[in-house]
Amino acid sequence: MQVYDIPAEKPWSGLVKKGQVIRIEDTFGQQAIDTIFYNAHDTAERYSSQDTMRENGLAYISTGAKIVSSEGRVMLVVTADTSGKHDTSA
Repeated sequence: MQVYDIPAEKPWSGLVKKGQVIRIEDTFGQQAIDTIFYNAHDTAERYSSQDTMRENGLAYISTGAKIVSSEGRVMLVVTADTSGKHDTSA
């Protein structure tokens, strides 16, 4: 698994292909991590917090949650979570 180490307050962007894993780590606790996902082939399709909350039936996402696009498609699935609660509506 390729892991990216991005310092706090520094931007990162990259292409995550089907089957790859991205790990976002909160090394100091209580950090806010702004994250957005786009379809690499059509950037008009992007992560949707509203569709994600509706698909999962939860305001907070954690392990097993499906991250859903503005077109209603599952973009990724949270496979592990050591933090416990992630507010996707902020």
